[in-house]
Amino acid sequence: MRGCTVRTLIIAAGLILFVIGCAGPGNPRPLKTEQERTTADQTSPQKSAEESSTKTKPDQVDLSGVPRCGLNLTLGNVAGDRLDGHVEVIRLGGGKIDPFRIKAGKFQGDLPAGTYRLYIYAHEAGVPVLVDMKDITLSPDKPASVEISLLEGAGGVVPLMAFDTDGDMAMDRVELACGTDPANPADVPGRAPAPVYIKVIKNTEGWYKGDLHAQSSFGEGTESVKDLIARAEKAGLDFLAITDLHTMASVQDPGYQSDRLALVPAMKWGNREQGYALIYGPMTLPEMPALPEMAQGECLRAQ
Repeated sequence: MRGCTVRTLIIAAGLILFVIGCAGPGNPRPLKTEQERTTADQTSPQKSAEESSTKTKPDQVDLSGVPRCGLNLTLGNVAGDRLDGHVEVIRLGGGKIDPFRIKAGKFQGDLPAGTYRLYIYAHEAGVPVLVDMKDITLSPDKPASVEISLLEGAGGVVPLMAFDTDGDMAMDRVELACGTDPANPADVPGRAPAPVYIKVIKNTEGWYKGDLHAQSSFGEGTESVKDLIARAEKAGLDFLAITDLHTMASVQDPGYQSDRLALVPAMKWGNREQGYALIYGPMTLPEMPALPEMAQGECLRAQ
């Protein structure tokens, strides 16, 4: 596989799960944010496509005329250490807000007035760990201050990841507060679970041949999911992974089924500037990292 770097390879009990980082061209289509997913869940399925197309999407809300409000945020622990990190921001009234960095335990800035949900990450050995979630309201006459002082990890004896049972980069305490399951790595605050497809075709050891980088019409390909699978069956393949760019819609397509092929849920993820990865069997749908330091956490969480 020229031009590719194998990041992780796990083969156990017939399950193949690995991430391959590749560089190449493409036109990334961002995954839906939590805000867009929430809006979609609240939209009646009976609404017409025409009505839906005229509805303003949350990320498209114009915030240029909204007054700016001050926000001060500190991140540290009870031992007095100031921690680097970042904050993912969801504006509950709509409008796209980029994540911002916390440097040496401090952020000072301003955001448009409104109500926000803040997912606060501390960076430990280059990996972001979700350490708190806060809901705040900003108004011109009421700037907000948020202070996070962690008991976990203070003194550096026990790492923050020791407080994350399921390894999804979110501490158990935060998951309980957000209503997600701290024992389920597919249930993560602020992330959508990936679609699951499990069907055993063969359960014997041996050599198998297949295609781990196919694309359907949901991505950069031209064939429907059904036609792509039929062509792979005709070619005598044993397994197939449809790796459409930034979507796993193929897994939810009615044509995604086979009695002859082992179908591996997968997707292509990344962008032209930072490179691409092929992710096989993800448990959550990774968001496109707005900050470089977010990419490592997204890849680890997706696995």
